[in-house]
Amino acid sequence: MKNRRLTITLDENNYRKLENEKKKRNSNRSALIQEIIQYYFNRITQEEKVKQYIKGYQAFPENTEKIAELEKEQYQVLDKEF
Repeated sequence: MKNRRLTITLDENNYRKLENEKKKRNSNRSALIQEIIQYYFNRITQEEKVKQYIKGYQAFPENTEKIAELEKEQYQVLDKEF
């Protein structure tokens, strides 16, 4: 993949945080910023998946009576084994 150059402006506080983290990791700014950006987009993707899961669960909620029946059956089977 082709690399692109980017110039950004940071406030002093964020610049210091970035520099401190860079030193801690013994890394360079570009690598650290790429890692931060990748983390951000991974988090956004994960949040979207959770929202989709919740939406699907709300559209098709579990039948608690059916779950209770399955649990009862499960316990009966386990009781026979032990």
